[in-house]
Amino acid sequence: MSFRDLFNRSGEKKQPSQIEVNFFVDAACTGDRNAVRKFCKNYPDHVDATNKNGETALNFATRNNKSAIVDILLDAKADPNKPALFGESPFLTCVAISFHNPDDYSLLDKMLKAGANVNFQQPAWVAKDYKQAETLTTALMTATSLRDEKLCDYLLKNGASPLLKDAEGKTARDQLHDLAGKPLGNEDSYILTAKLKKAEEEWASRPTSEWRGKVDPNIHTWQGH
Repeated sequence: MSFRDLFNRSGEKKQPSQIEVNFFVDAACTGDRNAVRKFCKNYPDHVDATNKNGETALNFATRNNKSAIVDILLDAKADPNKPALFGESPFLTCVAISFHNPDDYSLLDKMLKAGANVNFQQPAWVAKDYKQAETLTTALMTATSLRDEKLCDYLLKNGASPLLKDAEGKTARDQLHDLAGKPLGNEDSYILTAKLKKAEEEWASRPTSEWRGKVDPNIHTWQGH
């Protein structure tokens, strides 16, 4: 494809039709590599285009664990932080599915390398037939809700802040306490709680300028990017 092929006769950059975008997102979901590559080649500025349901190709590919498609999309500069219909980013989705494959964080590594914000917070969302729901969930909160110590360790190592709060003003450690009950119900919860408490203390002692993602623990409505 030549540089000229990217423009129409009036000199404007070509825009994909909604039908083309829908097909592209569906191709990412089903794992059609050729179709995904063709769209990325023809419309390099529209790899984050959303289908009629507000989903991006990267959202679908991540949710369906299509690692080869994710590679193609990230190489094409797809945004690992762009929220889907209900506010979850591809990175947050990736964290959730990593629970089912605890020995392979390669997809998370790729997302972070491509610019995924480890402290992205799922924003409020509004959809037809639903009431507004604020979550402000982070990757660390997701891993904590799964009581996945290894995944929490991975996220903390890569800059996840344990000081961020959800829409109810609760940190990941607060959420764990609620899940485990009072008192905490098992040894794993005690271990993870201790790790999160230690991480909170370390983060609280850092100068704000050193915080990855410019996180402000006092402003729990921070949106992550």
